[in-house]
Amino acid sequence: MEFKYARGSVTSEDLIGLLVFSGRMDALLKEAIERREVRRKAMELDIRASDEELQAAADRLRKELGLVRADVTMAFLTGFGLTVEDLQEYCEFEALREKVRERLTPEAKINEYFLNYRADFDRATISIITVDSEELARELIMRVVEDGEDFHELASEYSLDEGTRENGGRVGAVPRSAYSPEVSAKIFNADPGDVVGPFSLGDRSLLILVEKVEKGGLTDEARTAVRDRIYQDWLHAFLRAGISVAS
Repeated sequence: MEFKYARGSVTSEDLIGLLVFSGRMDALLKEAIERREVRRKAMELDIRASDEELQAAADRLRKELGLVRADVTMAFLTGFGLTVEDLQEYCEFEALREKVRERLTPEAKINEYFLNYRADFDRATISIITVDSEELARELIMRVVEDGEDFHELASEYSLDEGTRENGGRVGAVPRSAYSPEVSAKIFNADPGDVVGPFSLGDRSLLILVEKVEKGGLTDEARTAVRDRIYQDWLHAFLRAGISVAS
């Protein structure tokens, strides 16, 4: 395929090279594989998109692309050598993905997954102080634990973390995956009010005030996250072996 412009043309080979060397090809290939496998799974499970769902998906796409009229849409398709059938096939994925996702994640599977990975959904509310020496970090621990100084005031004065310093070091709720297993173990085994650390972060030292620890529950938010994980695990099965190029 060739795309012409005022001073020449750009070929599909040019585009492939650009995508490969700019690092964008991998994401594009994964999306193309997802679309193909969702349609294949939908056929296997006898899942179909209704005319209304296809129309809604097409309307959303046309709005995104600024294709306000049917004749503009046809001109757009023709300009790229595409057909109405190509448009329908593209939109079909949008209508089918959620249906396939729901069929792949029945309630029993969600409950089983959550029980196996419940710790992943734990949350700890923390504040941090980051300084440039372990000696200073240990001094600040003593000032909080033994002298009763306020952790947040010390964070505002000493912390080098620009994202949290102005807020007294407050980070908010974080999952176990926010830190290394060693650090997370200290956080989630602490009692509210404990200061853990210092932990080495390259040339810096980290102190963490544990303000609250909450065990994960199967909330609506967690249920959505579990559904997405199961769906992504299914999809990644097609990607683990890598992608080869056939000439």
